[in-house]
Amino acid sequence: MSKVQYRDYEIGPNPCNIARECDWVFAHKDFDGAPDANDSRCGFGPTVEDCKAQIDDLADADGLVTAGS
Repeated sequence: MSKVQYRDYEIGPNPCNIARECDWVFAHKDFDGAPDANDSRCGFGPTVEDCKAQIDDLADADGLVTAGS
């Protein structure tokens, strides 16, 4: 499976697959990634559906409406 767009995030196969049961990674389109940025809009999970659920949780924490697409 190739990359999936969900809300303002991109979900794709874990290129390193260091964590055994985390086959997928996700990051917000504006994710900074710098250690001092305090940007937590990224993560990983065993399935695309799990990543989508985590994205929904992140959106809820930010006070956004969860109407996945």
